[in-house]
Formats: sequence, C-alpha cells, structure tokens
Amino acid sequence: MSSIPEVSTLLITESPPPTRISSIIVAILILPAIMAAFIHYASPGRLTRVLVDIMEDTEATYLEGLETGRLSASDIQTAEAVSSLQLKVSNIREASLRNSLSCWATLREFFTGHTMTLLSCIWKVYQLQVHLEILKEQRLRDNDLTPVEIRAVPFYWRRLELPPTSHSNSRRSNRYE
Repeated sequence: MSSIPEVSTLLITESPPPTRISSIIVAILILPAIMAAFIHYASPGRLTRVLVDIMEDTEATYLEGLETGRLSASDIQTAEAVSSLQLKVSNIREASLRNSLSCWATLREFFTGHTMTLLSCIWKVYQLQVHLEILKEQRLRDNDLTPVEIRAVPFYWRRLELPPTSHSNSRRSNRYE
C-alpha cells in the first residue's frame, strides 16, 4: 500500500491566497477594456449617427402630424424648432465627417468636449419629438379626431388584427432589423 505524505495532500487541497500581483494583472487587463468601451460608446462618430437617426424619427413624426392634420402648419414655433435643429444637426454631422478623416482629429474632438455637445443636441431633439407627440395627442383629444387607420376600417373590423398600413412606421422597423 502506498502512502502519500500528509504535506503533499495539504498543498493540493489548499488554494493559495490571492496575491497582489494577480489583482494588478487583472486590473491591467480589465481597465483598457473598460476605457475602450467608454471611448466607443461616447465617440463623436457613434453619437452623430444616433443624433441623425433621432432627427429622422422626429422629422417623420412632424411630417406625419402635418399629413394627418393632427399638427397645424401655422404653428410657427414648432416649425422653427424643427428647422433650427435640422440645421444644427447638419452642421454637427458635417464637422464630424470632416474630423473622421483623421484619427488625431477624432481624438481631439473627443477630448475637447464635442461629446457633451452631441449629447446636448440629442437631448434637445428628443425633447422636440416628445413635444410633437404631445401636440398630436392633444389635438386628437381637443377635436375628438379618430386616427386615420381606425376611420378607414369598418366598425365591426376594429377588433380584428389588421396588417399595418403602408405609411405606418415601416422605415423604423426595417432600419433596426
């Protein structure tokens, strides 16, 4: 019968305590990954694409409201807000495209705070989109209008599941698939 010394079994069963060197190595590996993810998600190029997408959705909401009569074309404040944000988004997109040609310009744009400008503009466009939705719903409630999709369908079909109409948010569903 072979005998295993007790010292060798104790070494196998006990795990060594974590050392300071192993935690430093883990930190050295994880910290760059976290920084890379932050730089990617806060990069002006990515935020510019997000801004353009939100502005397209806002424009679609505004035009849909005008076409269905839920928004008034005589509302000058809303039209001015949409046009001024369109111009601002266009200028930001142009600057971002110019800076994307050079790696150093992209980094300079990131570190000079252009990310905060983009986040501010994204927030303003989102606020405008919510404002347009509120105006559309308020107009529906004030005039007791029924949405066009419901008016075109006979009363007894309203409970049935109908396929979406051609002008409903088909662009949005295709873009993110």
